[in-house]
Amino acid sequence: DRSLEVASLTPTVSLAYSSGALMAAYPLGFLSPVSASHCFSSVGPDAITPYCGSAEISHIHNGRLELAFGTFPEARLVRMRRSTVNQQATADSTMTETLTWYTPGSPYPLLQFITVHYPDGTQARNGYILDETSVVGMDAPHASLPLHAFPVPAQEEVFVAAPRGGELLIHAADGRLVHAERLAASATPLRIGLSALREGTYRAVLRTADEIRSTTLIIAH
Repeated sequence: DRSLEVASLTPTVSLAYSSGALMAAYPLGFLSPVSASHCFSSVGPDAITPYCGSAEISHIHNGRLELAFGTFPEARLVRMRRSTVNQQATADSTMTETLTWYTPGSPYPLLQFITVHYPDGTQARNGYILDETSVVGMDAPHASLPLHAFPVPAQEEVFVAAPRGGELLIHAADGRLVHAERLAASATPLRIGLSALREGTYRAVLRTADEIRSTTLIIAH
């Protein structure tokens, strides 16, 4: 709950889609950079191209920020630098610098500028300004609780405890949603068919109006 920056890092080489790994600092210390390296492959029709690089996050400034919709005396500037280099042709490389301003009490950045630097000296830029008055409210946090499901491992079916019903979502290891089902309230565990899913590890999440329950499913046909 004190995170000032979360950056996405590309995962290890994989021929299947996989969501990016996360690097985070809680909280990010002033003038204390956090860095990590990364490698990945771009899979094309004719070749697999390896890339490697590094990422660094640093809280570099505290001070007054004046915007058209307000003045923020305790704005915090966070800099993210990420380099990516083609390991077969080093001229194919980029360095991306992201500057983001935060203010205490707001979960969203006030201001962000992104600059991509290319080897030939050209740049590409974009950014945005958030008018915090446009944020009219946020959902109350949900309680995160364990979900009771058996057997483990499962084969063709699994039984899920859903005394209050809710929406059951099953996600593959790469984050893809592979099953969604609305469950009615039941005093006994409900049977969920799994025959359409491949063997592997999945995440089951049961959502109700005021809580989220989750567990790991292992399918072994």
